[in-house]
Amino acid sequence: MTSLDETSSLLDPFLALLDDPAPSNVPAQTLLGAITHFISTLDDAQLARFIASLARSLSLPKTNGVSGEDIRATVKLGVVGFVMRMENEKKGVYFGSYRRSKAARHWLDGVRRATETVRHPVGPRVQVLIGLLQGVEETQTVDWGHARVKLEEKVVLALSSDEQMGKLEPLCVAMGYVDESRLLALNLQPLSDKIADHIFALLAGQQDLDQLPIYASAIGRSYVALSSDAASNQRHTLQAMSLFCQRMEGLGLELGKKDASQRQADSRGSEDKDLHKTAFNAFLLPAFSILDILLQKLSGQKEFVDLAGGIIKTMFAFSCLTASGDGLEHYHRLLAGCLDITSERGGVAATESLFLHIASERRLSDAKAAFVLILGDELVHQLGSRSIDLLLPLAERHAYRSESRPSFEAAHAFFLSLLRVSSETLQSASPQTDFFDALLPNYLSILTKVKHLVSHGMLMRATASKIRRHYARPAQASSPSYHLLRRPTGFHLYFPLP
Repeated sequence: MTSLDETSSLLDPFLALLDDPAPSNVPAQTLLGAITHFISTLDDAQLARFIASLARSLSLPKTNGVSGEDIRATVKLGVVGFVMRMENEKKGVYFGSYRRSKAARHWLDGVRRATETVRHPVGPRVQVLIGLLQGVEETQTVDWGHARVKLEEKVVLALSSDEQMGKLEPLCVAMGYVDESRLLALNLQPLSDKIADHIFALLAGQQDLDQLPIYASAIGRSYVALSSDAASNQRHTLQAMSLFCQRMEGLGLELGKKDASQRQADSRGSEDKDLHKTAFNAFLLPAFSILDILLQKLSGQKEFVDLAGGIIKTMFAFSCLTASGDGLEHYHRLLAGCLDITSERGGVAATESLFLHIASERRLSDAKAAFVLILGDELVHQLGSRSIDLLLPLAERHAYRSESRPSFEAAHAFFLSLLRVSSETLQSASPQTDFFDALLPNYLSILTKVKHLVSHGMLMRATASKIRRHYARPAQASSPSYHLLRRPTGFHLYFPLP
């Protein structure tokens, strides 16, 4: 008896097991492995029977150790197994890629049609459809063509039923695989609000936090889909995105209130830190989607600039985690994109508004000070008098505090950027000239003190060397004009190490 004959002989008993309303006594892994095997090996006629039985099964969801996620993963592996088998069978034939894709599309259409006969709301039909879509996404070597489009439409139609709209988890999983244009068939406005509420509920209850990336990705997809729809949807989406950023900012500030000593004294300290980082990651995923939306809006509409500022404010609230940005994927790309929008579209007004908001927090930690000074460095061309009044004293305080390397380096980088920008106007009658006259001697005195710290072993030579290297460029650019116009006797711009 061939392996195909053995598979066929086992099919009827297995279908009876699936159709039994009672939970199965078969071990979960054995049961799931058999499902993968049947999907990948059965011929078209037998597969249609199997898929119909699987999609309406009452026993499978009740079986101990079998979750919706398990069913989706099992079906996905079945699709991958089918594609691998087909590629082996058609290896070396003429027009192999075309023939494989044609056979795969025919197979997928047959499987999809087999699920259409099932209407039982208790069965795992939706999970089977999502698993099929995940398997299609996994097998990029096949051109699924319109067969995938029809499967996506079937998934959306299944998810839009009254029985399924209340189940967020499978719906949010599916949203990651369905084209945004087809997602609009769902009632996305209230759905995106519901997903946002669920994210904050999970964070508040500290339960199922491993599921947060699913919901964070889904809410980002909903924003992208809604922003491409009618103007009314776009207005609602802009408000929803702003509210999401505000809520995350409030959560970040709340979680950041405990300092290091309190965390050490608290047995839950490490858990609080993990929650803090988990919450920030849950913000970053949709924030990337929001940034993509903003970058596609070519106008400098104030609401878009304010939203970019809202993302920066939220990042500031979580900045105790981001002194280096380590472990936060694409963090710097997100910050850079929002800073570009603030600078190029918002100008001085948007920059002043941003720093005015930050100034409302009176005591800044070293990490937050580093973040603020980095903002000042990046937005140096858009700084107004209020911003400089906030940044200069902050930079002075941290220019000596080498024990906090991020804020120490950010302070010197900010000073050097200010010198560079102000030195560009030395030969004109600009007020910046007077500002340069006041700033440069002040910074030289700071460097003198830094040199003293190096000589007494209180500052690493490597750090001081880095400052000197960066200092050389603005000093070189400014010294001729300064000598000619301001100081006939000159002064030493070289910062020697002992």
